[in-house]
Amino acid sequence: MAAPYEIDARQGRACILGVAPDLAAATRALQQLAGDPAFKPDYSVLVDLSDVETIPSKLDVEGLALCLVSLRERYRGRVALLSSRPPLFGSVRRAALFAAAHRFPLDAFRTRERAEAWLAEEGPEGA
Repeated sequence: MAAPYEIDARQGRACILGVAPDLAAATRALQQLAGDPAFKPDYSVLVDLSDVETIPSKLDVEGLALCLVSLRERYRGRVALLSSRPPLFGSVRRAALFAAAHRFPLDAFRTRERAEAWLAEEGPEGA
């Protein structure tokens, strides 16, 4: 089975693509990426949630944020969640707020351009 992500060592970035049908699939992809020896902890990560079909539960939202917080040693760079669908965006925005309470550099974006611009900013601190 192919990995649900791509790693670009030149840019110091990973992109998680095609996670479906739910947010739990994104959480599993983040766990898989963390274990990949080609992924370096300081890389930034774009999580494209365009294929997520369901509105996540509060438990799924917190699970995604807690996954990243618990893997803090493997995720020291910024992590951007991308969703243009309003109901899903609201949910992933809550995940970003939850992570921020734990001082984890996670944010949610509606456009790829804004997400990539934020990921390219210097330092792991949030926007």
